[in-house]
Amino acid sequence: MKKFVFSFIVCLLIFSCNVTDLNRTKVLDSMILIPSSESIYEVEDLIFFSLDQWDNEIEWYSNIDGKLGEGDTLYSRLSKGTHQITAQKRDKILDTISIDIISKILSEGDIITRSIYQEVNHYILPLGIYSPVIYSFGSSNMNINIPARNMISSGASQTLEGNHFLNLKSSNIRPQRQYGNLLYNSMGKRTLDETVKEFILPNTANPGNDPHIVRASLEFTSDEVNFWLDENSNKNEELLEELWLNISKIGILRVKAIWGYWADINKNSKVDVLISPKINEEEVAIGFFNTADFYEYNDNIDSDEYNIFSNQIDIIYLGDPSASPDDFAYSVNSLTATFCHEMTHMINYSNKVYLPGQAGIVNTKPEELFLDEGLAHLTESLCGFGESGGNLAFLSKFLENTGHFSFNGPDLDGSLDSVGKRGGVAAFLSYLVWKHGGIRWNSQKPGVLDNSSGLIFLKKLLISDKTGWENLSFALSSRSEDFLLEWIQLLNEDGADSFPSVVDDYTGEELVLNPYWGNLQINSNSYPLQGVVRASLEESFIIIPYSFRCFDQVTTTDETEIIIEGELDKGKVLIEFLIE
Repeated sequence: MKKFVFSFIVCLLIFSCNVTDLNRTKVLDSMILIPSSESIYEVEDLIFFSLDQWDNEIEWYSNIDGKLGEGDTLYSRLSKGTHQITAQKRDKILDTISIDIISKILSEGDIITRSIYQEVNHYILPLGIYSPVIYSFGSSNMNINIPARNMISSGASQTLEGNHFLNLKSSNIRPQRQYGNLLYNSMGKRTLDETVKEFILPNTANPGNDPHIVRASLEFTSDEVNFWLDENSNKNEELLEELWLNISKIGILRVKAIWGYWADINKNSKVDVLISPKINEEEVAIGFFNTADFYEYNDNIDSDEYNIFSNQIDIIYLGDPSASPDDFAYSVNSLTATFCHEMTHMINYSNKVYLPGQAGIVNTKPEELFLDEGLAHLTESLCGFGESGGNLAFLSKFLENTGHFSFNGPDLDGSLDSVGKRGGVAAFLSYLVWKHGGIRWNSQKPGVLDNSSGLIFLKKLLISDKTGWENLSFALSSRSEDFLLEWIQLLNEDGADSFPSVVDDYTGEELVLNPYWGNLQINSNSYPLQGVVRASLEESFIIIPYSFRCFDQVTTTDETEIIIEGELDKGKVLIEFLIE
C-alpha cells in the first residue's frame, strides 16, 4: 500500500498541485504535500514529510511521539498508532493530517536488521519466533549486553562432548629476520645432480637456534618433483612409495592446475621435497615452506643479508610418514595435504613478493596471515585431502564457538592464528568457490580440471598488490564483506541445502568444506559438523571485529522492546532477527 500511496502523490503533485484534501485542517495558506492524510505505514518505515513552502523554521509534531524535527522537509519513523501530524511555525499551525502506523507485516524468512549505533539501543520486535545473529565489520572489540525482556528461549545451546580437535601444527616457518627485501638470482652453492646431498633444515622447536644439517638421498624423481629422504628416516618403503605417488600423481598436478607456477629458484623446473624424521621429533610442524630458501645463503652475522637458513632452492619440508593410528598428523594423506598446503604458500609468496621484487617492484607485501592460511587449507580440500589434512576438524572447532574467532585480526584470546580461524576462513573461501561454479576433476586424469569456473577469482588474488579483504574485493569485483554476510546469514538460517557435498573420485574425500557434513570420526575423536553451535541471547559478551555469533531461537510473547547496550563503532556492528 505504501508504494501505491507514494506514486499516487507524485502524480497528484505534477498534474494538480492546487487540489485541496477535505481531511486537512487548514489554518494558513500552506499544506502538507507528503504524506497524504489517512496514509498507512508500518512500524520502522522511514516516512518523508514535505510542506509546500521552503522554510527551515517549520516544526513538525506528532500527538503521540512529540516533536519530530524542523525544516520544510523531514524524514522520521513513528511508533504504532493513529498520529495527528502538525506542521507549525512560531506556534501557528500551518496544516494537520492524520496517518496510521500499523505493526510491521512479517513473514517466514524475513530478516529484521538493526544497527548498534549508540550506547543504549531500543528496538521493537513484533510477536513471533526469531533466530538472532550478531556480526561485526568494525575495527575494535565491543562489549554487548542484552538484558532479558519479554522473550522465551526456544532451546538451549548445543553442548559438545569433550574438546577434541587436531593440534595446530606450525605450517609456514617464518624466520626471525625479514628476507623480503633481499633480491638474489643465485643458482645456489650445491649442485642438484647428485643423488646424495646435505640440506639445511630449520629447527622448528627453536627457530632462533642454528638449523640442523641433514644428509639425504634422492629417493624418487619425476618431471615435477625431486623426493629426498633423510638418511635417518624410518624408511617404510610402502608408506614412502604411497606418499610419493600421492604427491607426484595427484598433489603437484592439482596444485598447479589450481594456482599455476612458483619461482623456480634453482632453475630445474621442479619442486624439491625433503622428508625428515626431525620434524616428527620436534612435534611442532607436519611440514613447512621456508621463505629464506628463496634468497642467498650468507653466514656473515654482521651482514644485513645474514641468512643461514637457505638451501637456495624451491623446497617443501615434510615429516616422516607413520603407520601408527595414534600418529594421524603424519599419515600419508595428512602429509600429502600438507604438501598441497605448503605449495600454496610457496606460490602465493612467489607471486606476491619474490617475483615482483625480482622485477624491480619495491615495497611488496605478503598476503595477510588469515587469508594466506585460509587459501592454503582451501587448497587441501580442493585437491581431495581436506579430511586427512584436518580441515573438517578445524571447521568443527570454528562452528563450536564462532564468536571466538576473527576473520581480520586477533581472536578473542588475542591469537593471530588458530585452528578455528583457519577452519572458518577456509570454509568461507570454499563457499565462494562453489558459489562461483565450483570445480570438477577429470574422471580419467586426476590432475586435469574439466571445470574451473570457481577458481577464476582465486587466481586474481595473486596478480594484485592488494592484501586481505581489499584483495578479496578486488578478486570478486564486489565488496567481499557482502559475501561474508551472505554466508553468515545462511549459517543462521541453518541453510544446509546451500552447501553441496562433492566427493573426489580418486581420494574418496570431501572437496567442499561443508558446515553440515555430519560427524567426522578420526580415531577415537568425533568432530560434529551440523551447523553453528548457538549461544544464549540473554547475556553479556564481547563481539570482536569480523566475527559473528548465532543465538538460540527466541519467542516474543508480545510486541517486545529489545535493549542492546554496546559501545559506539560507527554502526558497523549489527544484529539480525530471522523470522521463523
